[in-house]
Amino acid sequence: MADVIFLVLLILHVVFIVAWLGGGVLFVSIINPGLVAMSANSRAEFIVAVLPRYSRFIGIVSSGAIAAGVLLLLYVNEVATALAPSSAGAPFIAGGALFGLIAFVVAMAVVIPTANRLVTALKTASGKPSETSEPSGLGSAIPRLQRRLRGSAGAAVGLLVIALILMLVGASI
Repeated sequence: MADVIFLVLLILHVVFIVAWLGGGVLFVSIINPGLVAMSANSRAEFIVAVLPRYSRFIGIVSSGAIAAGVLLLLYVNEVATALAPSSAGAPFIAGGALFGLIAFVVAMAVVIPTANRLVTALKTASGKPSETSEPSGLGSAIPRLQRRLRGSAGAAVGLLVIALILMLVGASI
């Protein structure tokens, strides 16, 4: 009979990882390039409406992926040792975990705070009295925040892809 706890933790981990990686790939490959084609006002409205929800989603699924992964690792190494990865696969699993943790740090320390600052800057810019007068530094801050968000999101997705490949190799050896 299958180990129910192992299956539940594995399913949770995989579902959270798929959501995290899928959300990242969606942003990097479709949403962000699509923003370039929009007018400045439409882009600002879209970012203000969508980015806070997207940031919460990424925060929840990335945290869930890490938590489920840690619990899964603890369970197979301490309780159900027969389910632990082989000695040949363990280094790949550990490498994947390391890349996943780095992606998590990038998401929590750079992507989400940058997204929040961008939304705040756009809300402040839209509340200005006239379209020609910008608060000092705000005009240059928005493009800089957009570039930082684009780069950090791309880096996090790249790290997640490496983590996924390493985990799959480690689990199949």
